[in-house]
Amino acid sequence: MVNQADFPFKETSIESKRERIYLQEQNGLLKARLDRADKEIEDKTGSFHALQIELSRKEGTSQALLETERLGKKEALDQVQEAKTKVESLLTELAQEEFRMQEMAERLAAAEAPCTEREQEVAALKARIAELEASEMRLANRAVTISHRYENNDLVNSISLVAL
Repeated sequence: MVNQADFPFKETSIESKRERIYLQEQNGLLKARLDRADKEIEDKTGSFHALQIELSRKEGTSQALLETERLGKKEALDQVQEAKTKVESLLTELAQEEFRMQEMAERLAAAEAPCTEREQEVAALKARIAELEASEMRLANRAVTISHRYENNDLVNSISLVAL
């Protein structure tokens, strides 16, 4: 026969076994979840490290590109400054050339002015020569006329006419 006193112990023992089985199942499930979580952490950590490496590589590339851009910008600014300097130099040179051309034009005008004065002097001298030639012609004609009149003994009448 079954003793009643053994029965509660058996019930407690069965319940303990059930509880222990339940706890073992829970423990197994928790261990499986923990293993999955560890695996996920491992995967995430690997991905994190890979991303860090890629980020470092990209930062290095970005720094190199940025430095290249800075150098390019500096070179471009230097080229612009050099071009500005050349333009200013050329403008100064152009202004000097324009001044020289203006100076030469003034000299040319001054050189042409005496030519005009000389031309006027030449024209005046030619007019004077023409007058003297005309006077010479009159005097030569007069000499010829006087010589003819002398030969014709006609000088007296002419003198009296001249005196009148």
